[in-house]
Amino acid sequence: VSNAYGPGDYTDPNRTHALNGMIIRMLHAKRKESPEFVIWGTGKPSREWIYVKDLARMLVEAVEIPGPQIDPVNIAQNRAYAIRETAEMIQKLCGYLGKLVFDTGYQDGAPFKQLDDNLFREAYPEFLFTSIWEGIQETIGYYEEVLP
Repeated sequence: VSNAYGPGDYTDPNRTHALNGMIIRMLHAKRKESPEFVIWGTGKPSREWIYVKDLARMLVEAVEIPGPQIDPVNIAQNRAYAIRETAEMIQKLCGYLGKLVFDTGYQDGAPFKQLDDNLFREAYPEFLFTSIWEGIQETIGYYEEVLP
């Protein structure tokens, strides 16, 4: 499975998944009117994200298919986003006006994490994923409601 994000995860940015953690931290920076938002590394590594509601919907769909299902399938979209690109989307959608700063004193993780979706598309050709923009917007809305 790709890196999951979406409503319902922890509100502590140190315990949540990566994209959610960035949203939480950026919302805090927005509230404090921080002039800068620091991201560890260069922002160049790419990650494939999957919206938690899509993952849940996919699992329900898979269980409802009659007969045995023994072949592993990546629940994937075959689309990765650079950390920088993801941060810029979050910034735009949450209205944070500060500057994104990439702290290159921290090492980047793996340069590229994206799953092949060929078997997934064969098994579930009609499955539609939520756009990343819509998923991030809904996740921001969730955290705006639940963060202290």
